[in-house]
Amino acid sequence: MAAPHRPRPESAAIPRYALYDEPLRPVDARFIHVETIASRSAPRDWTIRRHAHHDLHQLLLIRKGKGVMNAEAEQWPFGSKSLLIAPAGLLHGFAFAPGTRGHILSFADTLARTIAATEPAFGALLGAARSAAIRKAAKAIDRQLEELEEELADPAPMGGAAATAMVTLILVAAARALGSSMAELHTEPSREAELVARFRAQIEERLGDGWSTSDHARALGISPSRLRAACASAAGDAPIRMIQQRTMVEARRLLAHGSAPISTIAYALGFNDAAYFSRWFANAEGRSAGAYRDAVRDKMG
Repeated sequence: MAAPHRPRPESAAIPRYALYDEPLRPVDARFIHVETIASRSAPRDWTIRRHAHHDLHQLLLIRKGKGVMNAEAEQWPFGSKSLLIAPAGLLHGFAFAPGTRGHILSFADTLARTIAATEPAFGALLGAARSAAIRKAAKAIDRQLEELEEELADPAPMGGAAATAMVTLILVAAARALGSSMAELHTEPSREAELVARFRAQIEERLGDGWSTSDHARALGISPSRLRAACASAAGDAPIRMIQQRTMVEARRLLAHGSAPISTIAYALGFNDAAYFSRWFANAEGRSAGAYRDAVRDKMG
């Protein structure tokens, strides 16, 4: 098992992306993506600079090769047949040896919370950065990731459900592979990270109540400025944007998979004025709620 050591701090601003080098945008509540490590790293000289994803957890399976994962203020060396975890919001980067083989799985924090509700161990698995050798399970997990990549590339009917089930099985295999080492690998999150985790959970609980940043801060027992500082430190974002991004994800889900009128969806999301919701959605999405619903339904057939 690799032990972390602390490098010198970087002074450059840390960029935030959806996937690495892709523009920041809200991700769908069921977003799942798999790619080979080489596909994104090889064109960049096998170096992924420090960055963060607001709403994506990442799991990397190193089949062959070696390198270092930079996670917050620590470095985690890894070798062949290793498992790496980079939780949502974590400042992280990678230096891979040329020719490193393996896969990287990215999936939405909302999906992770849904899966973790069925098994608390998943929350522990995704609760902190980690790197560990998992020699016996590496080949099987890498094969599972290949199968998930194939499913996502050519989805059959009920593909979303199938992909979610496959992610769950991959997390089961990862947790089992880590086994008793999970407690040893776990590092305590910062006070800011704990506060942001409580804030994210509260957003889920109060989604649709129309709560403002001040409402959330009051329920958390802190000032709005304290909440803004914690979110800036641990998530690299403002609390109002985090609320809006989660609301947008839910708006898209309701529009795509439900038949309720747009006005009903607006009220369900905590908007007192359906017209204001329509303007808010169009400004964020670049098209009206009705146009979005039509486009998704046309795509779904």
